[in-house]
Amino acid sequence: MAAYAALVSLARSIHLILQNHHHSSFFDEFNQQINHRLEQTTLLQAFLEDFPDGDDGLQARIRDVASEAETVVQDFLSIQIQSRLKSARRSQDVQLQRHQDNISDVYQKLQKVTMGMDSIVRQVMKSAKDSSEGKDLLRNRDSSSASSSSGLLTPTAGKDVVVGFEDDLTAIKHRLCGQTSKLQVVPIFGMGGIGKTTLSRNAYDDQLIMEHFQIRAWVKVSQDYSIQEILSNLLVSIKPSNELLAENVYKGLKGMRYLIVVDDVWSTKAWDDVKMIFPDDDNGSRIIVTTRLFDIATYAQNSSSSAPHEIHFLDEDQSWNLLRQMVFKQQDCPVELEKIGKLIARSCGGLPLAIVVIAGLLSTAARTQASWENIAENVNVAVTTNYEQFAKIFIFELHQLATTFETIFEEEAEEYLEDLVKRSLVLVTKRKPNGKIKICGIHDLIRDLCIRKAEEEKFLHRYVGEMLHENMKYQHRISIVHFNLNSLHNMYGSTIHAIICFQCRDSAPAHSQYCSFLRNFRMLKILDVVNSARVHLLPEVFELFHLRYLAVDYSTQIPAAISNLQNLQTLIVHQGKRFKSYGPMMIFYH
Repeated sequence: MAAYAALVSLARSIHLILQNHHHSSFFDEFNQQINHRLEQTTLLQAFLEDFPDGDDGLQARIRDVASEAETVVQDFLSIQIQSRLKSARRSQDVQLQRHQDNISDVYQKLQKVTMGMDSIVRQVMKSAKDSSEGKDLLRNRDSSSASSSSGLLTPTAGKDVVVGFEDDLTAIKHRLCGQTSKLQVVPIFGMGGIGKTTLSRNAYDDQLIMEHFQIRAWVKVSQDYSIQEILSNLLVSIKPSNELLAENVYKGLKGMRYLIVVDDVWSTKAWDDVKMIFPDDDNGSRIIVTTRLFDIATYAQNSSSSAPHEIHFLDEDQSWNLLRQMVFKQQDCPVELEKIGKLIARSCGGLPLAIVVIAGLLSTAARTQASWENIAENVNVAVTTNYEQFAKIFIFELHQLATTFETIFEEEAEEYLEDLVKRSLVLVTKRKPNGKIKICGIHDLIRDLCIRKAEEEKFLHRYVGEMLHENMKYQHRISIVHFNLNSLHNMYGSTIHAIICFQCRDSAPAHSQYCSFLRNFRMLKILDVVNSARVHLLPEVFELFHLRYLAVDYSTQIPAAISNLQNLQTLIVHQGKRFKSYGPMMIFYH
């Protein structure tokens, strides 16, 4: 998947070079090399389309050389366009002389990439000659990319289906509305994907529960939690106008009968950090705590609580009922599909999330016995009771998506996102008045799998805490969590295309030296530092020629120099009360 996506991205960059053709001996010679690279790229794309399950080692080589080639191509594109922009002020010969050294350096890098691509193409052609499909590929494949089409249906957001959890839901509701007036903690534990959050959500949204509790709030904890964010979310649910977090949450809950869901707790410390803000006024308040860990569940229960509630796997009948309901809704399952359908349901081992994922695949597949048998053979997991086995189901689901799905661009993104929702891989939490998706998320287990798969394929690397600079080489996208941006000035990452920061810490003033690290990221296309108030719109930002997406905290005027960002498509600014813009308005989004 990553290899094909890297090739498509490379092809787009090559087309940009050809569109901005600049006549000179240097540029013409370079463009000849670029045209040859485009031919090779097209051949490799065709090979991956016809042999999607080929040698992993070869695909990794294709991915790496395509990424390296794109870096070289984009470097040249920057020189090419900047030369054209400045030609009005200087003669073309003078401008070319100024950039000659840069062009020569880029040309040498291209020669190195050429050797790598030539080697891969020879290996691919040798492999292709050994099969009939490969011979057809070499004879008949033209240079045009396969076009994508989609007839996707827009699903409606509805309440999570509860099959096999009726008794669990009744038990939880009974504990929430029980006679005791003491504050009770109701721990719910079970493995990832078994339905802890779904059960909690259905109890939380139950009409009886809504009428019973004067205040309800839901907070997500997870492994990398921020106590400030947890308190802020609680405060928004209780008293949005207050500013003091823990104290105001406590005051807001004081004297009220409340229901709080603390979802996905991973450590005793996380529970200790939040439990102190919940007052016990002997009025029947309740706290639901969900966790995968039995030790956390027993730790969270208080003296007035009964034993933690454990969610068990679905039995075969419950598994089939859930699968049938997810695929056919209110319709009956065709008789010829019932036997194979029950086999597929049984192979999911009673894990609801696995059943939901497979149901998403079946709902888009042909409703024929042959089609379902093919799915049953590929999803070969007799008992899906651990992380690795669920990963097989999830990865198989992803491989069923069209090849072009792996390289979506803005114009197709909305339709593809709806298709992911339809397959139950993405969860819609809020829609716009026109029915389009406004806020969405994914299950934490699927998120973990996505992170692991992204790192395996060098698509994205996620850093929590301090970053290891030596790991930056050949990485194109990094996600930074709980990181001090002060140390970024020591980093060099010319291949980095995207930097996204979450909950980054800042202690230094926003001056040029602090943001000088941006000069080291010449290929940067995406810069999101909304959570870092210290990265302002300083001159270093305006040197990022390839920047397409910029999100910052900024409380004053936007400098007119932002117009230098010729490729900028989206600008997101979180500002204070006083805010002026002297740049062109079209730059905010186009």
